[in-house]
Amino acid sequence: TLLHLPHPFQVPGSRFREMYYWDNLWVVKGLLVSGMHASATHIALNMITMVERYGFMPNGTRTYYLNRSQPPLLSEIVRNVYSATRNRPLLRRTLPALLTEHAFFTSGNKGVRVRDPSTGAVHCLSRYYANWTKPRPESYREDVETAGEAGGRDAGEVYRDIASAAESGWDFSSRWFADGMTLQSIRTTRVAPADLNAFLHQMECNICAIACELGEWATAASFERAATARRAAINALMWDSETSRWEDLILEAQDVEGVWTAVRSCRGVYASSFVPLWCNCAAGNAGQAEAAVGGLERSGLLKAGGVATSLTASGQQWDGDNGWPCLQSMLAEGLRSYGGVKGRRLADSIAQRWLRNNFLGWKASGNMMEKYDVERCGEAGGGGGDQKQGGFG
Repeated sequence: TLLHLPHPFQVPGSRFREMYYWDNLWVVKGLLVSGMHASATHIALNMITMVERYGFMPNGTRTYYLNRSQPPLLSEIVRNVYSATRNRPLLRRTLPALLTEHAFFTSGNKGVRVRDPSTGAVHCLSRYYANWTKPRPESYREDVETAGEAGGRDAGEVYRDIASAAESGWDFSSRWFADGMTLQSIRTTRVAPADLNAFLHQMECNICAIACELGEWATAASFERAATARRAAINALMWDSETSRWEDLILEAQDVEGVWTAVRSCRGVYASSFVPLWCNCAAGNAGQAEAAVGGLERSGLLKAGGVATSLTASGQQWDGDNGWPCLQSMLAEGLRSYGGVKGRRLADSIAQRWLRNNFLGWKASGNMMEKYDVERCGEAGGGGGDQKQGGFG
């Protein structure tokens, strides 16, 4: 079932034999810090090849992942590689692939039009929506059991929502559960996620910058407009001024023109609500960025060992006191880049807490783990029925 790749690649952990999509951003960051520029470039080229071949970068390089993607971070991977290598041929090959990936995430069933109830304006956003209505081959038994316990819902709809949660990278989380607690109520395709739309804003900004570097002025202008429009949509519909964070939107109903009504999610507090800061969604608004710093400080997510994934104890791995490296990285970088003096102090604090947690875990076990408990420093995270996985990092 392995998909052929033209270059060597790294895997995110010892249990895997295939490359995964969004893990690659942090693999590349590590390779670049280690001076392994050729290896980092190979990862980018492998991913570009996948987009050229399939029209998108799959969840992972297995045939059974060809029904979905993962968070769209290819542009950020290329930006990091180019910053270190100044490899212009890489940029030239990347730009068409990024245009293809952007279309994949913004058109068809992934693209949604949402009406702002306060102004009547219609904004274009995106959601995760897997091209799949069957049990996932890699988790067949579990998916059949979930659909069988879903209260009479159409099984194909349940399977699509499960696969769409896998596309989000957050598989699984109460973010996607209609009742806020149980997997059987999963409705991923009825959520327009704050972080996905922030990633797309970041992609649009990166495409604009790459096009400028290559002298593709029409493309640059088009994506500058796209980024401005998406940022306006994110801040109009997702920003909650009371909590000072960006919330997911729950898609409620469509009118005859296909425009959705939506409300901000009140299912819980999630680290994903601060990812838009990393993606510069507060651009031009220092007051909003500083407010987001305060929102994170007040959120309850800050723990002794880092940032919790959520305040919901659902038993799923993308919930509760599980600390994920990618979330620590995005939040700390966002705070440092855009949060002012207060944000830089908080970024340092998160980094110190997380490093201490990792060091204590390594000292006790001799392993680096996939995730850590942010309340019990040095303990591996859990949830979702997965065994605690070592060999990461």
